Amino acid sequence: MMEDPGYQYRVNEGRRQLEASAAARGTLGTGGTLNRLMQMGQDYGSQEYGNVYGRRSNEYDRDYNTFGNERNVANQRDESNYGRAASEYGNRYDIHQQNEGNRYNSQRTNWMDTFNRDITGRQQNEAETQGAFGRDFSNRQLNMQGSQFDRQFGETGRVNDFNMFNTMDTN
Repeated sequence: MMEDPGYQYRVNEGRRQLEASAAARGTLGTGGTLNRLMQMGQDYGSQEYGNVYGRRSNEYDRDYNTFGNERNVANQRDESNYGRAASEYGNRYDIHQQNEGNRYNSQRTNWMDTFNRDITGRQQNEAETQGAFGRDFSNRQLNMQGSQFDRQFGETGRVNDFNMFNTMDTN
């Protein structure tokens, strides 16, 4: 409070006026003048204390409110930045998920194409194998039937009675 410019000005002006008045009356160095100077300092001190307190309180409130406003602005900015960051993260996550889904579907399609080609190839091989087996089996059957026919009827196609009876006579 003693360093407050308003208080210093009022005390200095009051002292100067009181000393000028006492000097004019010729009582400058007396005890009464000193008492009046002390009383004036105490009165001004009491009055000015309320003024200094009020000014300092106003400064504190102003600074506190300024800080509070700055804090609110910073909080809003941070919330806005957080919201933007969360939104951007969500967008990037969605894009990533979509890309992963596309990549999976592409790989799945490739796997299924490869699987289907493999199955189709195996089916064709099996059909060819069965066809070849069937042709081979049919040819073998025809050959077997032909040789049975030749044994039964001979090469001329007639029953060879002579051979049949000859085998009977030898027994």
